[in-house]
Amino acid sequence: MARRILGGRSAGLALCVLAPFLSSRLPAGAEPSETKTIVLSLAAGLTPAPAEGGSGLFANAGGWLDEGRSAAFGSNELSARLLEGLGYSAANLGAVDLDAGAEAIRALAAASKAAVLSANVFASGSKERLARPHVVVKVPGAAIGVVGVTAPPRRMPPGLEVRNAEDALAEVLPGLAKECDAIVVLAWMDRTAAASILRRFPAVRACVAAGSGIVDPEPLQLEESVLLQAPKAMVARVSFELDARGALANLRQENLPAPSTLPEELGELVASAWKKERVFEKLLAAETEGKPAPPLALSPEPGSRVRLGLSGENRAVRLMVHAVRVAAEYGGIGCPEGRVLLVADLEWENIIPLTLVRERRLPTEYRVPVLGDHLYLVLDRREVARLSAGEEPPPGYLPVADFKLERIGSRLRGNVCFDAPARSPRVLELRFYDYAHGHISIPLLGPAQVEKEPPASIVASGKNELIEAAILAVEKSGELRGLAAGKERIFVKLDFRARSLFTFQVDASIFDPKAAKGAKAAIGTVADWKDAWKYLQLVVDGEYGYAPHALTTFPAEPRFLPDQPTGGDVVFLAPEAFRSLELRCDFPNARTPDGGKELRPTGIRLNIEGTRPKLPDRKPLASVVDDNFRVAVTSQEARPDFAGEHAGEGSRFLVLDLAVANEGPRGEFFQAPEQLKYAAEDGGQIEIDAASARGAHPPAELLWIPAGERRAFQAVFRIDARETRPRLAYAGVSLADVLQLKALEAPAVVGIEAEPPRAPAAEEMTREEDVPAAAEAEPPEREKAPVAVEGEGEPPSAAEAEPPEREKAPVAAEGEEPAAAAKPPLVPKGLAGVGLTDEAVNQAIDRGAAFLWNYVKEKDCAKGRYKLGDYETHILVSLALVHAGADEKFPDFKRELEGYFPRIDVKKMGTYEVGILGMLIDACGDPAYIPVLGQAIRYLLEGQGVKGSWDYSARFPENVLKDPASDRAIRVSGGIPLDGSAESDRGMARITGWENGSDGDNSLSQYAVLGLHAAANMGLKLDAEVWRRSVSVYSERQCKDGGWGYTTGSSYGSMSCAGICSLAIGMNALGEQGGMQDHRIRRGLDWLAANFSVTTHPGSQSWFYYYLYSLERVGRILNIDFVGENEWYPLGARYLLSAQKPDGSWVGSSDEKDPRLATSFALLFLTRATRALRGELQRGGEGTLKTAIALSRQPRFYCILDASGSMLDEMEGRQKFDIARDAVAALVEEMPEDSTVALRVYGHRKRSIEAGAGEDTELLIPMGPLDRPALIAKLKTLRARGKTPLALSLEKAAQDLAKVREDQPIVAVLLTDGGEDTFPRRDPVKAAEELGKVKNVTLHVVGFDIGREDWSRELEGICAKARGKYWPAGDASALLRELRAAVLGLPEGFEVFDTAGRAAARGVFGEAKVLPEGKYRLRAPVFTQVFEEDFWINTEAVTHVTFNADAVVNLKAVASTAAPPEAKAAAATEARTEDKAPERPAAGFCTECGNPLKPGDRFCRSCGKQVRP
Repeated sequence: MARRILGGRSAGLALCVLAPFLSSRLPAGAEPSETKTIVLSLAAGLTPAPAEGGSGLFANAGGWLDEGRSAAFGSNELSARLLEGLGYSAANLGAVDLDAGAEAIRALAAASKAAVLSANVFASGSKERLARPHVVVKVPGAAIGVVGVTAPPRRMPPGLEVRNAEDALAEVLPGLAKECDAIVVLAWMDRTAAASILRRFPAVRACVAAGSGIVDPEPLQLEESVLLQAPKAMVARVSFELDARGALANLRQENLPAPSTLPEELGELVASAWKKERVFEKLLAAETEGKPAPPLALSPEPGSRVRLGLSGENRAVRLMVHAVRVAAEYGGIGCPEGRVLLVADLEWENIIPLTLVRERRLPTEYRVPVLGDHLYLVLDRREVARLSAGEEPPPGYLPVADFKLERIGSRLRGNVCFDAPARSPRVLELRFYDYAHGHISIPLLGPAQVEKEPPASIVASGKNELIEAAILAVEKSGELRGLAAGKERIFVKLDFRARSLFTFQVDASIFDPKAAKGAKAAIGTVADWKDAWKYLQLVVDGEYGYAPHALTTFPAEPRFLPDQPTGGDVVFLAPEAFRSLELRCDFPNARTPDGGKELRPTGIRLNIEGTRPKLPDRKPLASVVDDNFRVAVTSQEARPDFAGEHAGEGSRFLVLDLAVANEGPRGEFFQAPEQLKYAAEDGGQIEIDAASARGAHPPAELLWIPAGERRAFQAVFRIDARETRPRLAYAGVSLADVLQLKALEAPAVVGIEAEPPRAPAAEEMTREEDVPAAAEAEPPEREKAPVAVEGEGEPPSAAEAEPPEREKAPVAAEGEEPAAAAKPPLVPKGLAGVGLTDEAVNQAIDRGAAFLWNYVKEKDCAKGRYKLGDYETHILVSLALVHAGADEKFPDFKRELEGYFPRIDVKKMGTYEVGILGMLIDACGDPAYIPVLGQAIRYLLEGQGVKGSWDYSARFPENVLKDPASDRAIRVSGGIPLDGSAESDRGMARITGWENGSDGDNSLSQYAVLGLHAAANMGLKLDAEVWRRSVSVYSERQCKDGGWGYTTGSSYGSMSCAGICSLAIGMNALGEQGGMQDHRIRRGLDWLAANFSVTTHPGSQSWFYYYLYSLERVGRILNIDFVGENEWYPLGARYLLSAQKPDGSWVGSSDEKDPRLATSFALLFLTRATRALRGELQRGGEGTLKTAIALSRQPRFYCILDASGSMLDEMEGRQKFDIARDAVAALVEEMPEDSTVALRVYGHRKRSIEAGAGEDTELLIPMGPLDRPALIAKLKTLRARGKTPLALSLEKAAQDLAKVREDQPIVAVLLTDGGEDTFPRRDPVKAAEELGKVKNVTLHVVGFDIGREDWSRELEGICAKARGKYWPAGDASALLRELRAAVLGLPEGFEVFDTAGRAAARGVFGEAKVLPEGKYRLRAPVFTQVFEEDFWINTEAVTHVTFNADAVVNLKAVASTAAPPEAKAAAATEARTEDKAPERPAAGFCTECGNPLKPGDRFCRSCGKQVRP
């Protein structure tokens, strides 16, 4: 019997070498042998070897012992048995494996048949290695040396010592190299450390990194070595070539779903280990601890009541249960039909011992943030009843949020309601989980006589990282609760239980008084299964999936407890005849207990009955591949009736058997009713008929298909009996298609005359016989990185402009219309037509991006002397990298890019760079960069020549680049008014006279046009005159043969592309009919078609890759697949993949010998970086609001931090000083890299009773460039101790800041919890007045938990004298919020209102919101100021709103009047209240997970969330 693979720790990697490595050394006189292909397989965790693994090396990089131990409940021996049984030759010890202990590791290493390796794990204080350092594995034709090393664990187990990995390798590798042909290192460490090993030891051919850090699913080639990793739940197939001299080439990686089952004998081994432990059975059979429950009964009828008087306690709180009663409704809290409320009368008492308060500095307040996350009723040891709460708590109801007992001895009594089934429980228990002080369990009800129940039998069990689950009973019947299953069907009812396996570390003494001081214990906590019904599935015969029936009592979103298996009945309607039954459980939405980190635990498959048969290999009648799904029609039948129902007169049923296979890396939903329709001959579409539900294999409305599995079902359509050419319409994720099915015979029915088969319509015909039924799609449009372009140089001479040797097509003369030829339409074949796949192209893109970024880092920016942007080519490189997704894949590139924008000085750039800057900002799509974009567009507007073209640079007064909106707090771009007001808006227009501009060549000018086009994409409106002149100059410069030259010379490829694109962009901006309808563009395309090439630059002998990127822009801007009869993208992609160098680069001739240029242009082609032109304005739908913060200045921040003794008081369970210090540190983390910071602290060195405490103030960090690590480290050393010399600190601050240059504003912030307390008392208000005289300094005060009115008045007076504001903060979150507002000018968030004043959305800047088309007002409060701006939303368009924080900090904002206190209070109340109207889902995107939706989707395919119409 096959069983699910254990665990799923992403860290452990297996390596399988399927072909021998070759040595990089040759004996003297030996000839190099032929190149050999090396194939490796990598997998995460204890995964079986690939079926085609052969006799190669199969090794594990670590984590195997930890994973096997958790699966076997502490059994290290099981891990070793699994290691051997799965065929591993060697296994490295990772840091997590060391928890097994020195003795266990030593014993396993000695006994295991698989070599347990570690070169750097030793017994403490000795030279004894606990495992072998290396092993030599013989494979056909070679000997492979395998070495294991690990990074040290966070906590070193006793008896062990982990030494430096590189030192250990330096010791063992020289001897090992003499014994083998190649060396592989298994390293439990991050990618950076693994790469360091490859660089230091050239003899190492491959390093498999595992255990921590980012997992990159692509191989990284470093010189003649390769760094490998594998993603979780995947098998990575890696191949490369290695010749006898050691040269490595053609490195590729393919990621496939991991095998889902263990071999049968190992599955039985795991099952037996589980049975030995019997953890689940023990929990099921465990009797209630403590005194037995009273022999009372509780009727399910409302009004039933039981008085109890029971209690329980832990070390901090006593809980008393006075009574429990049944109610149908309580103070507005209701329950659905079939449910009741169990109302518990509870009393709580704070009993925290004073010894704990003194010894452990615990607060005296007892607090529970959310009571419902800790308090439960357990019914019959089977079901969990959770707290219910209404919108407003009824009188006498305990606070379920922020429950607290403020002092020792405090008591609180009140009611709580639990939602429970309407039946009489035999056993009722109250459970309270407290992870700080211990759990409480109180038995409430029980049988009159405690009976010894027989031990529970388990039908099937399994577990993953989230839960341990079991089926306790199975019942099959033709009728259930009075409902008949129907013909040839049965009800399958399962008693399903589970418990949580989530744990976290707590103080061991909480649960064990004898525990050593400081010891930690792993304590279980609860686990939620979100949308459980969507992911519970009965699988029949391995491929038919059934969703839970309405009779199911198992909760839709259950909460599992750690120490009590709970659940309910799960009911399915299944076929009566079957060979196997399984229950499949998946958890794609799982998160850690705090709701933070997303988990992807492996699915659980519980075998109920029979053995899963081998799935039949059915030959499809028709099929389509859509993203991850392969959808196949395996059989069809036309019949007059189905499942006892007749189709009706003139109709018949078409019964289709379908199989849907998920070939992607993750599970996804399939929606048969929405994705499958019958395409009738009259052009209509017919939905799946309701009769399908009565069949043996009905289609589920929402069917979850795990990765690597398939699901089969029957779809039945009621069609016209005269239809003979059946077709199935498929609407998928990435494509829509119509599948041609087998022709049907006309029915011999009286009164129905069969029509002869019709000829195919013109749109169904293709030009070529070999076009597949489902045309291959082009690779997904990946957003990839931006880059800067070099100048093209002089036009080629006539001698250079040799056209390709091919017959030219006739080109229409200037001004003539090309002759029309009646040709059948061309059908694109996509990448498959040239023998490529999407994956191959994406791998080439990723390899090119990795090369490009590493080149810039290691050659341009080495040793920190230069940064991204210091070279002219870097802007082109950045553009290419952004489109290649490098900003998501390489965090260091993202950081450099974010730091690059604030350094940009547009006036020092040339036209090429400024144009590409606009394209780069458009590619990033971040509204925060719109101020920089505005400067770039101003540069291009003022630089345009009088004829309409551009030269290399622009000349104009410097103040022209000043942003006129720099003093506005809110900037809006995009959004066309729908009330006609836009007609009077000229947009951004030229300021200086036309004589300041200068005309230039077509190459420069096209990049200016592309930059302006990018600005229009970002919503900036431009004066129409710029477009009219641009169209005019490109029209005038078109050559007689239809192409374009450098200015007016001979036509050649890149300039002809420039002319076509510039005309198309300009005409589109002017609202004119362009594209294929314009004769100038058609003539240009004819020239390109006649001279088409993707291997040479037509008409030129240089700048070939520059030309390919130009060709890409033509195809994308005009949205065409063909140039003439040439499918441009697949042809170009095929050439580029063949020309890519082993290191991932492309290199051309002349200037393009610089790999930064050629590689950037190649990436921009492959990623299809250019956006198609926008069509007409859509109406009647939804659009997107994108928000951002713009912080362009270089903040200067002087912090005065209160570390006086009063800051030792506690708030929210923490010392106020810790909260304040952490808030300052968090603010420092957010500040831009080029900030200037100073830190002064008072009260931190001397206690109040010590001499000199009144003068204890110190400038710890003088004003200077931000050194983030040093400042945060300094903050961590501070402790609150003494007095509050506030006045002296302000006097010293005035002296400090008087020495600082006055050209830029300085924001000083005093963070304190009180006023001056020195003696004799100084006057801090007078000191603040002196500070206010320092030029360009503003002092704000953030008052933290101020408890006295006179102190508040004093702090307000300080602000008044120093031109600042007073920002009170009552809690920790408010403190950071007010600090951010004071220093950076950042708003708390924003609200959006429609024209009627109704709230439409709210959020924080950086978020995007989907809104219906129309006019809105955005409101953003920053303390007492409220900033507002109107904007428009257009259908299927983006409106950008940017908040200019500089305007707030400089106090020059155009703001509305400050809101009065009552208005602020109302706004605060509104901010805490949910919007009354539900937020509408994003058009085309799921509001739950963000994955794309298709028209007609009723459920998200990724998360299953219902899509509201």
